[in-house]
Amino acid sequence: MNNIACIIMASGLGRRFGGNKLLAEFHGKPLIGHILEQTKGLFPRRVVVTRYREIEEICRRQGIDCVLHTLPGRNDTIRLGVEFFQADRSQTISKTGNPKKELFDSEKPPFHPKGYLFCPADQPLLTKGTLKKIAAEFSQHHKPGDIFRLSYGEMAGAPVLFDAVYAEELTKLPEKNGGSYLIRKYPCQVISITAASAAELMDVDTVEDLEQLSHMP
Repeated sequence: MNNIACIIMASGLGRRFGGNKLLAEFHGKPLIGHILEQTKGLFPRRVVVTRYREIEEICRRQGIDCVLHTLPGRNDTIRLGVEFFQADRSQTISKTGNPKKELFDSEKPPFHPKGYLFCPADQPLLTKGTLKKIAAEFSQHHKPGDIFRLSYGEMAGAPVLFDAVYAEELTKLPEKNGGSYLIRKYPCQVISITAASAAELMDVDTVEDLEQLSHMP
């Protein structure tokens, strides 16, 4: 697991939710807090990519690297996450998407990831055990070009872990496209990792979704 970069996707506009869903309360804390807790201690480096200053502040308080931006597309979020690790330093990104003064003072050793794990911030029932399973499968069995994707039965979703050979393509995705663009492009490279339950793949799009998931075991 010491060769995987963890990128937490926290840039959604929340139009269907009616606001920033990642700050909505889930089991006594902001929804964003779940993925921060579940990824803690699993990966040598992680970064949160967000358009929200409130989430940047949460990351700052916890010492988690954060890229702050106002760029429009899902492809932008993915690109900024990968470029953060390619730059090989802790930093924040200004509203225009340009690097500015380092957010954290601590020096980190050089890090050259062999894989990029993209974690959505709105799947509150995703467990640390499942994240460990994805990372372990990659670390122990991956071959160049493999793409590991969480699934349950016929349901496929996220997180998704890309081999580092895709780094350049991840920074050049077509406008408004996410990682699924590469999954469609390279279907034979996709390896499904089975979640502990279908609930782990469920995300929050609406207030009703949040309420439903809050009552699931």
